[in-house]
Amino acid sequence: MTWIRLPALLLGLFALAFGNARPVQAEQVKLEGVHLCCRACVVGVTKALTDVKGVSDIKASQDDETVTFEAADKDGIQAGLKALYAAGFYGTSSHPGPDLTIDKTLQKNEVEISGVHLCCPGCVNSARVALKDVSGVKGVFAKSREGKITLNGENINLAETLKALHAAGFHGTVK
Repeated sequence: MTWIRLPALLLGLFALAFGNARPVQAEQVKLEGVHLCCRACVVGVTKALTDVKGVSDIKASQDDETVTFEAADKDGIQAGLKALYAAGFYGTSSHPGPDLTIDKTLQKNEVEISGVHLCCPGCVNSARVALKDVSGVKGVFAKSREGKITLNGENINLAETLKALHAAGFHGTVK
């Protein structure tokens, strides 16, 4: 009889000690307006998020231009968003992400953007169209497989450049 009661007693003590502890629930993170023009874009999103700690259940919809993933916690959310940005993707997120602002007064006659997801002619064309209307831009030159874009012109605002990239579903390092 004692052996039967001991496990029950231990279970009761465990429940009492940890009864208020709730299992961590993953949060779904959704990004809308992500540039996903082809299958390679979808693969790029999946590849960017696959090995990120705290991220699971990755889905990218070319039709809806959305990316969703489950994040185990706030660190997982930030890590997932950073991984997407590092891979050259951007979208309006359901959760706050890292600060991506640039000094609004910075202007250059030649702007270099690196780390942009440019896997195909569709990506290159979409990025060019998005950037050609930035104030001061006279020329847009993109190197697709290298993920680089160079803007030439006069007094091109770096913050406006990043904003135009984001509006088109891309991210990159603007300098």
